[in-house]
Amino acid sequence: MSEDYGNIGDGFFLTPEEVQTLRNSKRELTTYVKQKLRELMNKEQQIADEQLNKCLEWVAFNLQPTTQRPTKKQLEKMETECRMIIND
Repeated sequence: MSEDYGNIGDGFFLTPEEVQTLRNSKRELTTYVKQKLRELMNKEQQIADEQLNKCLEWVAFNLQPTTQRPTKKQLEKMETECRMIIND
């Protein structure tokens, strides 16, 4: 009898169907978690790429000829915004 049932301790046993159901649920949960983790990692990479692009745009803008450069106040504001982007 104990060979046909899964022992879960203290004399409790699961039927082969219950054991199989648990195994299937574990596989489904593992697959679901892997998918969600991939999605999260992709989203984090997209955010990092967006932040880098915004900062690169800021740097490129500030490398323009001095006649087209922003005022010191504008420059400080852009620098603050870039820092906020990176720290988010």
